[in-house]
Amino acid sequence: MEAEIAGKEALRQEAMKKIGTRTLRLYEKLHKAKNNGKCVGVVSDARRVCGSCAVKLTPQKFINVKKGDTLQTCESCGSILVWQKG
Repeated sequence: MEAEIAGKEALRQEAMKKIGTRTLRLYEKLHKAKNNGKCVGVVSDARRVCGSCAVKLTPQKFINVKKGDTLQTCESCGSILVWQKG
């Protein structure tokens, strides 16, 4: 079990290298602050809501999340919003 945990931690460290510093700091801040661990909300065409709190996104927020040009957060719960392709 410890080997599996070490393997997952290594994957986590590699993924963290690909994430921008600002995004990583925001994620860590949200993760610490939220007791439920939900700090990333997945958004898709089928569900135009925050995947963490289920609040419907404004049309402009939805477009911005889908574009993926800038970091978007939920106006209700503060979760980082990410687009789910397909």
